[in-house]
Amino acid sequence: MRRLVISVIALVTMVSATTVASAHGFQHTLPSRAYLCNIGRIPCGDIKYEPQSVEGPNQFPQAGPADGELCSGGLPQFGELNKTRVSKSMPWPTADVGPGSTHRFGWTLTAGHKTTTFRYYITRDGWQPDQLLTRAQLEPAPFAVIGYNGQLLQGAVSHEVKLPVKQGRHTVLGIWDHADQPKAVYACSDVFFPVD
Repeated sequence: MRRLVISVIALVTMVSATTVASAHGFQHTLPSRAYLCNIGRIPCGDIKYEPQSVEGPNQFPQAGPADGELCSGGLPQFGELNKTRVSKSMPWPTADVGPGSTHRFGWTLTAGHKTTTFRYYITRDGWQPDQLLTRAQLEPAPFAVIGYNGQLLQGAVSHEVKLPVKQGRHTVLGIWDHADQPKAVYACSDVFFPVD
């Protein structure tokens, strides 16, 4: 009987640890860097197994991850997401989008959280794609904010969002702001607008 109790305690502990490690959620459409790593399109280390774990402090842009660490949520174990290129010869793959077009941003939320907002920022015209992503490289205001007023969300969530008018390569920073803890999930997606 004692052996059975110890086994059950060990199993409950393992399940609890797994639940904590499985964190929160990731953006799969437009594909985020973490998602591209997860599906094996890009070799990027530990994030392959934890695309849902790119969580950092909230209150961006006043607080949150440090400049240069926005795509990893400030987590050093996912530093590959901050790199400007997948390798010396290959930049991050881009999704083709149209200026002013509407696109679906889809998320898989692996743990439920009361939610304040989802916000989407994009890089400024003339930004430097060969430099780490910083606040100064982003437009000062998000191009879309979807409010949830503390609603508990879990599972599949998507937003139809109108993109700004841009040209060339840009990075979109998606942020899922939690209302029930001082955290947010960060997702960088690389896009390409046609050039005139």
